[in-house]
Amino acid sequence: MIKYFVDELKFYGYGQKIMAFKLPQEKINFYDLTFVFSGELTYTADNQTIVLKKNDAMLLPPGTLRTRNASDEPVTFVSFNFTLLPDVDLPLDKYMPNSISADIKKLFTIFTQKYLTTYYHSKAKFINILNYLLLELLDVTTLKSSNEH
Repeated sequence: MIKYFVDELKFYGYGQKIMAFKLPQEKINFYDLTFVFSGELTYTADNQTIVLKKNDAMLLPPGTLRTRNASDEPVTFVSFNFTLLPDVDLPLDKYMPNSISADIKKLFTIFTQKYLTTYYHSKAKFINILNYLLLELLDVTTLKSSNEH
């Protein structure tokens, strides 16, 4: 049975070797999923500092008071802001160190921000990719927690 999580994609951003700008403090009304492929990003989520380094991911739920520091060094990262379907539970931690699998890396070599257009069902494709990414994170974090190898 296929499990779908995502209701609406509100934002997709792909920054490749850029200086990340500061996000002002805001109580978000969406999920914020961020992957870092190189460099470092520093967030504050509900007064907790989260430093994302290479191969780390973060998932902030709605209602989180969030800010991001500007970066001093180039960083490559991908961010999704989205809402979930009703009655969906995502048992993922806010901070997921070293959780970017080879499959996740491959997806982002194919789907960059230039593919998000109003044509060819691209938003629906991105929602399906996002569903896959969430399932992959569930697998990766479950395998890490139950198997040391």
